[in-house]
Amino acid sequence: EFEAITEPGSAADLLHGLVTLSVDREALGVFVTHLADDLEPLPPQARVDGIFAEGLNPDLELLVDYQPRFGTVGRSTPEFIVSRLVANAGDRGERSGFETLAEAVGNEIVQRTLADARWTTGE
Repeated sequence: EFEAITEPGSAADLLHGLVTLSVDREALGVFVTHLADDLEPLPPQARVDGIFAEGLNPDLELLVDYQPRFGTVGRSTPEFIVSRLVANAGDRGERSGFETLAEAVGNEIVQRTLADARWTTGE
């Protein structure tokens, strides 16, 4: 992942420069990044293909559709990862922290386990 070598803003600028250089030199380049949205506008010859996270399996492992969708920016959906953190939390304090992270990514926890069960008063 290209953005790992520097801060995200600079990584997007550098990657945009690399894509432009590849196009200008009629070279083939393949770049893997989470910054595709930050690279606009790309040269018309450049293409963005995305892969998509689709959920968690029963063992809370991330399910990813690795078949690229041409011309589409992919999504990693961090809420799946946060759901796994919540489900695997070791104690209430840790769980509470991960639930706060779940709220921060803008989504409720998307997959629950038996550990998520809460006692309620019956009617």
